[in-house]
Amino acid sequence: MFYEVKILNAEGNLRKTISSSDLSKRYWKTVAQKMSLPGNLKPSHKSRGRALNNKGRRKKENLS
Repeated sequence: MFYEVKILNAEGNLRKTISSSDLSKRYWKTVAQKMSLPGNLKPSHKSRGRALNNKGRRKKENLS
């Protein structure tokens, strides 16, 4: 759920109002675009040099 947003100029006067439906459409459009980018199957976090298993989780390291 998104709330209506009012954008003000530097003087504090109303410049623009964005409705909740417009915000929702904008959000889902950007999500769809990000999902269609190549390489979206890679984990978004850095592994810090550790190997990842096929589920994107860090493999347990042998401490011996």
